[in-house]
Amino acid sequence: MADEVCDDSSSTDDVTTPPKSNSDSEDSSEFNISLAGQHTYLSGDVQELYGCTVLPETEKMKIPILLCESVLFPLKTLPLSFEGNEITFIENHLIKSNAIVVAAVTMTSSNRVDIGCTAEIHNKSYNSIGEELTITTVGRQRVKIVYDWGPKPAPISYRLCIGQVQVLPDYLLQPIPPQIFNCPDTLLRSATCAMQFVKENNLDLNNKETKNILKPYTKFKRYETMIAFKRWTLRLFEEDELMQQAKSLFIEKLGQLPCEMTNDFTDFTYKFAGSLPFANKVLLDILKIDSPHQRLRYILKCLSHTTELHCIRCDSVITHSKHIFSMSQDGPLANYINLHGFVHDTLTVSEVLNTLYIGSPTSEHSWFPGYRWTMMNCAHCGTHLGWKFQASKLIPKMFYGLTRRAMKWEVP
Repeated sequence: MADEVCDDSSSTDDVTTPPKSNSDSEDSSEFNISLAGQHTYLSGDVQELYGCTVLPETEKMKIPILLCESVLFPLKTLPLSFEGNEITFIENHLIKSNAIVVAAVTMTSSNRVDIGCTAEIHNKSYNSIGEELTITTVGRQRVKIVYDWGPKPAPISYRLCIGQVQVLPDYLLQPIPPQIFNCPDTLLRSATCAMQFVKENNLDLNNKETKNILKPYTKFKRYETMIAFKRWTLRLFEEDELMQQAKSLFIEKLGQLPCEMTNDFTDFTYKFAGSLPFANKVLLDILKIDSPHQRLRYILKCLSHTTELHCIRCDSVITHSKHIFSMSQDGPLANYINLHGFVHDTLTVSEVLNTLYIGSPTSEHSWFPGYRWTMMNCAHCGTHLGWKFQASKLIPKMFYGLTRRAMKWEVP
């Protein structure tokens, strides 16, 4: 897929409402969303790479760092393209390890970044003339990038260099004693008060009178762990409760959940974050949060206040969050690479507003097998917004892919 205008022919749509299904076509079949994540559009013979690279948490390590515009989260797929002396460097590195670090650059970062994510390389392929190497990676671990005043090796290119990193662990909140959930709030507060009375008066726990004081609370085996929390405050940190809130809000705002949602709480927060079309600044703020509980609560806060997506240049309304849906197992927001090696974070939606279409539909290098694509620009300012996808024998018959860098989704 390309970013440049195909020809001078164009058409405009103020409102486009593509059907998500067409029952009148007996030959139509549902699109298999697992195909998009396989990146079958990549040229050349694909060579699978095996092995898992996990960096130790206690050590600082030197590893290739790639600066790009995409924020990579653990478990998220990211295709990357290399050319020139980058190819030789990556091939030499693959002899030692199959992981690099991907760090996102924002408009205000001045190419200095302090956080990234290791990208585990799963396969590689060359184009027909061997001048471009494409790899498919999956996020593995959050890392902080360590800066020091020592001598630094020369960068391989303007975006690829060797740097020192250290893994950022995730800190799960300590489990609440199960006794707290087995009694009413009043009894819990009473038990705490009773223990406080015993301690303040230096009473002997083996004394008969003391035992009579504590008799109503004999179900508590470890009094020192009892804290007088209100039950609603404890629910804020219950993992099942938080995941259910996230799923419900996702369905309300973005439609159907991606197929591959996990029950592991930490992995769930990463999978969830990687499916959202926030600006890089917000995504980096999410990536920096060490606690999965706090991470998910922050995501829920941001997501609950978002509705319309606007053109980043002229602020025209392009779509509404209710029209977002998933065409990939990575979720509604997934990474794809075009013919020129440029990675697009692409958001799939069923309806758009204020758009202009350039050129004729083509299936060349289509990210979604069976679909033809057409360039799509903003009808007011001409900014490249993404692509319109059409198929004759697949459901949905038509949908739209919006490149995240052209979208503005305000968050509080």
